[in-house]
Amino acid sequence: MKKMLALPLAVCMLAPVIGIANTNTAPAASAKAESAAASTGDWMPHNYVLSGYEIPTGMSYDGDAGTVSFTGSLNAGIATTGFSYLKAIDVTDFSVDMTLNIPDIDKLTWMSLTFLDKNIIADDQNSIPVNMPFNALSGFGGYQNTEQTGLVFMLNTNQLLENNVLGLSTIAKNFDVETGEAADAPWADVTQDKAVSNFKLDAEWNGHLSLSFTENGDGVGMNVNGGAWKGIGEGGEYDFTAPYLNSGSTFAGFKEYFAEHECYFGMVMMYSDDSHRPVTLTVNEVNGMKASDGVAPAYRVDKTVTQDHLTVTVPNASMGNFGVYASAIDGLKVVKYDETDGDWEIVKERADKLGYDVIDYFSVAPTVGGVTVNLKAAMDVTYTLPSTGYSDYKFYFLNEDGEAQELGADLATVQDGKVVLKIDNENVYQVIVYGKAGKKSGCNGSVGIASVSGAGFLAVAAVIGIVAYKKKNEKGE
Repeated sequence: MKKMLALPLAVCMLAPVIGIANTNTAPAASAKAESAAASTGDWMPHNYVLSGYEIPTGMSYDGDAGTVSFTGSLNAGIATTGFSYLKAIDVTDFSVDMTLNIPDIDKLTWMSLTFLDKNIIADDQNSIPVNMPFNALSGFGGYQNTEQTGLVFMLNTNQLLENNVLGLSTIAKNFDVETGEAADAPWADVTQDKAVSNFKLDAEWNGHLSLSFTENGDGVGMNVNGGAWKGIGEGGEYDFTAPYLNSGSTFAGFKEYFAEHECYFGMVMMYSDDSHRPVTLTVNEVNGMKASDGVAPAYRVDKTVTQDHLTVTVPNASMGNFGVYASAIDGLKVVKYDETDGDWEIVKERADKLGYDVIDYFSVAPTVGGVTVNLKAAMDVTYTLPSTGYSDYKFYFLNEDGEAQELGADLATVQDGKVVLKIDNENVYQVIVYGKAGKKSGCNGSVGIASVSGAGFLAVAAVIGIVAYKKKNEKGE
């Protein structure tokens, strides 16, 4: 598995990440919409970095069927394949219907359904907040995750194929399910005397699982498969029937807490062994409507940002940070270098050899909440050249030998008084613009970085990335 370097910058605010704020405000009314289908963009796969490893879940959707699917196969001893519903739900009126294609489902460690007040969060491995499951944060071993509050239903499947039985552990995170007040214990199993611990499905397991929440007095009633199950009765047989999984409590505190906070549904599963199996989790319906409207999620689009007279369009396909989408970009880091830079002498020496002037010496990179975003492919930065004073231009970068090396024609193209520079900022490198003194006409604009052409996603030559990494570390950037 590919390792990634954690960004060494401060954790940024949540709101810029996907344009959806997980704020502690009262939730909207029922999530049921007037349309026949939920927005595909309301779903997001779990993509995050944990202990240096990329933990991926893929996402696809079928507009005709109205379904959204999540795929994965990684087993790294932690939460793996999973997803979140980004739209806040009403815990007294919620339902979801799923088809689960999980090979060897009896070999899962667990399959968890979560109802938490946050799903887009940051930690020491993910400086930019990304969609993560409930146990991905530091402190996993001792369940010391205090970033999220809510309920986790952990389903044990080791008897599912043999006996059609599911085990259930109901976990309260950071609050009391009876009162809704904050609790000192960030991980409390409240199953005993409050919810069934094992239940047998009435029909043989076929991969179908539905979950529903309804109002139940001062609390909430939670159920699976429309109540088509039985719990263990006094004789040890599965003959105990109850209207809800939480048969011994209304979980009034759960209802009260989420009357004041938003609640987000999510799911994640993990195998107990080291085998990697292809897993597909398909959501068919949410709140009685189709799960997908067939429209591509807005968070996957390219992003254009204007800052300090600079406009940059970053293709989503160029994003290099795992789980971070181009739509999250909210700023640019532009660095202008001058005589105080340690490499200025090299830059000026090349200018003297060429007989050109140094017009500009700079770097530019997109950011999210002030954190620099890595790119795995090029963005096109269009630089407006001076309208007068120069008859020719050359474009350079600093190579690994500490020399100013000319950019190839495929990386710097001049047309109509502008130069299109293809810049890969996975490792930011310095670009130098040289100009030859002499009269030039027919160009408009002024010296400086102006705009970006929207196409051109060619990757920068590998040597530039290597040079950038070396130069950046030498400068301590």
